[in-house]
Amino acid sequence: MFNPVDSELHYKVLEHLPKIPPHLYAGSWLGKEHYTYSQNISFAYSTQTKVSPVIITNDINSPELMEWLRQNIDTNLPSVLYRKVLASSDQNFYPPHIDVRRNFALMYNLSDTGGDVVIWKEKGRPMIQQGQTLPVGAPKLFNDYSVLEEVHRFSPPVHTWYIINSQCIHSVEDIKGIREGIHISCGAYSPHVKALNPALV
Repeated sequence: MFNPVDSELHYKVLEHLPKIPPHLYAGSWLGKEHYTYSQNISFAYSTQTKVSPVIITNDINSPELMEWLRQNIDTNLPSVLYRKVLASSDQNFYPPHIDVRRNFALMYNLSDTGGDVVIWKEKGRPMIQQGQTLPVGAPKLFNDYSVLEEVHRFSPPVHTWYIINSQCIHSVEDIKGIREGIHISCGAYSPHVKALNPALV
């Protein structure tokens, strides 16, 4: 039986999906802060040591936005979050990690602050680890870049949807400013996951 997590592609820009009308993410559209990741963790990167930035996640508190997403993006929305990375010149990345609570992430960048999404492979390990060694409730972080091999790198356009297989190691590198976006968790049988395997389209 085909396992959708073992997709042929690891990311896909979904230019056919509609852009979110700007008025839907203006004003008081954010709900409670879901969590703030602000651990002062160092990451060995070549000859440098990088320190993780503050990452803030909020619930969405806009019935109008949620209804638009259901009508235009996906009728099934198990989790929709707003995420902000407070990047600076010396904290300009989102650390390499594997997600715990989702197999796929559908994302939409709200800020035009650059940043490359990088898909990695841990040397000597499968490309898809699928949570095998993850602690419960927290992403698995990879503190040493020397154990990773870069597989793909792409720069998602602002105000454009893209999907990644979040059971691959992934990070965001070279962010030029505060990075904001909307993240939707996708189950293995979401219609957007088919874009990651041409055999299913």
